[in-house]
Amino acid sequence: MIIILNIDYKLTKQAKLSIIYKVFERKNVMEDEKELLNDEIETKEESLDENKDDAEQDLEDLVEEKEKPLDEDELSSAVERGDEYEESENTPMDAIVEIETKYDYKTLKYTNMYVIRVKRKSRITNFVMMIASILLGTYIGIWGGKYFYFGIVLGVLGLWMLYNILSEEHRIDKQLKKHFLTRSPLIQTFLINDDKVRVIAQIGEKTQTADYPWAYVQSIDVIPEYIFLFVNGGAPLVLDSSATAFKKGTMEELRNILKEEASLKPYKFYEKKFFKNHNFDIEYPVTLEEKEERKDEE
Repeated sequence: MIIILNIDYKLTKQAKLSIIYKVFERKNVMEDEKELLNDEIETKEESLDENKDDAEQDLEDLVEEKEKPLDEDELSSAVERGDEYEESENTPMDAIVEIETKYDYKTLKYTNMYVIRVKRKSRITNFVMMIASILLGTYIGIWGGKYFYFGIVLGVLGLWMLYNILSEEHRIDKQLKKHFLTRSPLIQTFLINDDKVRVIAQIGEKTQTADYPWAYVQSIDVIPEYIFLFVNGGAPLVLDSSATAFKKGTMEELRNILKEEASLKPYKFYEKKFFKNHNFDIEYPVTLEEKEERKDEE
């Protein structure tokens, strides 16, 4: 009996040692899992911080892009910018309508303001983003605790956007006046028929000509003063709607062509006023031709 009891005791002791070993082994496994979990949490936190920084940068880039006026290159015509379209070899063209557009201060202001405020709708987008930035910044600034500085940044961003909205037209005027300090208005001639639009521009002593098949025109936007033909998302071809601009054909003939094309692509007629200052009187530099004409008159 003693032997049997000793055997039972030894077995019990071994079982206890086995249990203790398993407990320590399980504890080590749990510590390893905890360490892996902490590493995963740290990785996700770093990823969230990076995404947060990227989101803030994307927001700033979006605001800058939406508020950016057409730059000096975009203020010029599609021909002057050298867009990659079919270059004409001065082959004869049977034009139904011929329009002459003077790219002066008035034309470029209408074009810029329409593209920014109506076509891009940046004014509405910026207004919504401004309200969201100010409200969110106020909330974080008051209840954000140690993150109140982030609320201040959002509030400043919202006020900056408000300033840009209010000064948008002034900035366009300033840019255009600077543009015309050293440049005279460019005159373009548009020859239009059912197949294409031919643009003829006199740039310096060189005459440049380019053909735009109607398939290249992505959208047609009409206001009482001008007709905008948007090509490849760049600065549009601008057709002057005034009676004096028509050198051949009539507005009715032009409408018939546009009506046919409008069935195949976006068409928009916009008659609301989209800017306040309609004073277009500025002084342009005197061209060489004008100097020669004055000399002849004297």
